[in-house]
Amino acid sequence: MKAAVTALVTFDAYHTHKDGSLPARLRITYQRQRKYYAIGRSCSPDMIERVQSPNPRTDALKLKGYFQEVESKARRIIEELP
Repeated sequence: MKAAVTALVTFDAYHTHKDGSLPARLRITYQRQRKYYAIGRSCSPDMIERVQSPNPRTDALKLKGYFQEVESKARRIIEELP
């Protein structure tokens, strides 16, 4: 049985930037152990709400697409592991 590994983009509310934005992190979970990896993007709390809304518009839609791309790339890499 193959162990489940999950990948998800989250926002790190513990380490906020000076301007109030939250860094986005890729969370990899394996056997209940979590590791966080920076993906080089940060968002204001207002932008996070817009990205996570059911119908994001313009710049929020592009950012949501980027986050989905990062998640799918991580999942592809996980699938290729032995």
